[in-house]
Amino acid sequence: MTTPPNAALAQVIVALTASASCRYLYVDSISYLPTYAGFSGVAKIHTLDANNKSLRLKNTISGYKVSVGDYLAFNYGGGRRALHQALEDVVADSNGTTPFFDVMPFIRPGAAVDANVDLVKATALFRMDPGSLQSQLATKMSGNHSFSATQFVGQP
Repeated sequence: MTTPPNAALAQVIVALTASASCRYLYVDSISYLPTYAGFSGVAKIHTLDANNKSLRLKNTISGYKVSVGDYLAFNYGGGRRALHQALEDVVADSNGTTPFFDVMPFIRPGAAVDANVDLVKATALFRMDPGSLQSQLATKMSGNHSFSATQFVGQP
């Protein structure tokens, strides 16, 4: 017995649409930060501003640039995951530390200095929005599928 060509896709769709099902996803339509030689794409939080909208990063490399619209993600408060977007362009100094820059949404309680920050393919926990799946089969073997999702900020 052969497996239908779309069986694997069907399993993914069922998993994504299952009630209360959350998955770690990244936004595929954005351009990722350039690859810098000697940098893994993971920084650390250097300082959190008391205004809950600004932070500094460390452990990048000299000259590393964070641009408006770039995504960054980190864990906070008991296994929750934050996904933020940079609102300012900043460049790391010779020690690999950035100046303060604003992010959105606001930084939630539980974020901590020295937490790892993913700067490349930053992921967060999402749930597929009910009824949002759109499928168009091009052939029996391929097609386009899209859906909208909402970030889940609770614990998985």
